[in-house]
Amino acid sequence: MRPQDIQVIGEEMALKWDDGSEQFVALETLRRFCPCAACMGEKDIFGTTYRPPERPYGPGAFQLSGLHPVGGYAVQPAWRDGHNTGIYSWEWLRRLADAPAEGGGGCGSGGGGGCGHGHGHGHGHDGHAGGCGGHGHA
Repeated sequence: MRPQDIQVIGEEMALKWDDGSEQFVALETLRRFCPCAACMGEKDIFGTTYRPPERPYGPGAFQLSGLHPVGGYAVQPAWRDGHNTGIYSWEWLRRLADAPAEGGGGCGSGGGGGCGHGHGHGHGHDGHAGGCGGHGHA
């Protein structure tokens, strides 16, 4: 499934999918679940995930300065604090939009590290979304 339209409305991203459904994701949620290696960590060939140290979010961390298409499968947000390395696949956006709206997790949130431990989302890694690695999130 692909989005037909993506717009930022206030503090949310509105997604209109090609099946006619619409979803909204808070910009803060998008940033906290940035799928880049600097935020979520990365795996070696043995499957060990190396997580970066937590760092606090600065001013503008939850405000978009741009949104760039990546091929026909993703978008790459540019955040006002200068972070722009996350590539959000359509599947990853759908997962974030479907998840309960709860805080915690993500890059530098103090919510338990790169995968968002301590929240109720339970995202799994399937090699495409580039995020949490199949952990049993509480």
